[in-house]
Amino acid sequence: MSQKLDILKTAIKNNEFFLFLTGKKRDYYFACPYADMPTDPDQAFDAIKEYFYENEEWEIWSKFQEKIIEMTEDEEDVWLSIYYLSMYLSFRDYKKINFIDLKLTVEKIEEGLNKNRSLLLKNKKWGGDQFSEGLWGDVKRLVNIINNKFNININVE
Repeated sequence: MSQKLDILKTAIKNNEFFLFLTGKKRDYYFACPYADMPTDPDQAFDAIKEYFYENEEWEIWSKFQEKIIEMTEDEEDVWLSIYYLSMYLSFRDYKKINFIDLKLTVEKIEEGLNKNRSLLLKNKKWGGDQFSEGLWGDVKRLVNIINNKFNININVE
């Protein structure tokens, strides 16, 4: 069992899956080797996949969807939701199974991103300092990749 999986199991046991996904609790933080991030979504998502493979518990995906949607309601965390969507879509295509209600999740992410556009434009934290449009620039970059690679139509204003 990996350390990431142990951390995820602790978060689930403590009903702190949201904190695990956002890195808002230091115990669940994963350092991203490529960018300044609140946590490394790649490592967090790897732990979710590992959990699913070990337990074959489909409920992890409903929890994942629920927390991604919750993320879209927070002006700071909404930005991370697009990262998790990207990872989920790659996994879904690899497994050829849809684990979540994709239509609902995409709608909520799109709505949350557009609602928080002005705040994301000003946000230069994490990777936002690499874009003239702050985190909104990173959002647009990821949305473009997702729309082209997965034939999804996320519309960010």
